Amino acid sequence: MRLYLIIPILMSLMGCDSPSLKYRNAPEYQAQAGGMTFTIRVLPDGSAQAIRTSRHAWPRYDAVAGAVRQATQQATGCRVVWGRGDPSVINLGLSCRGRPAPPRPDKKRAVIYFVSE
Repeated sequence: MRLYLIIPILMSLMGCDSPSLKYRNAPEYQAQAGGMTFTIRVLPDGSAQAIRTSRHAWPRYDAVAGAVRQATQQATGCRVVWGRGDPSVINLGLSCRGRPAPPRPDKKRAVIYFVSE
């Protein structure tokens, strides 16, 4: 019986674009690239979080990384220096208005990890 209550709750959370607590009050941008849609939140220090809100069955990691980089640069006007995450939620380091990006986190436990040159 409890399973019948849990399934509708879990299904209502699918596709949720709620940010982590660090980004909850950050300015929000909507952007599309590579056939994917993202909600991007940026903090003043240049750290950002992109959440893929479009549905894709088994998206390729390299396709998501390229799309999130392009969408973030288009939406914010900042250069994406690094990214870390999975196909749904990617944390980014941005260089805006000549300022350096925040330090890159340790790449352990990341499914998607890229560094721009």
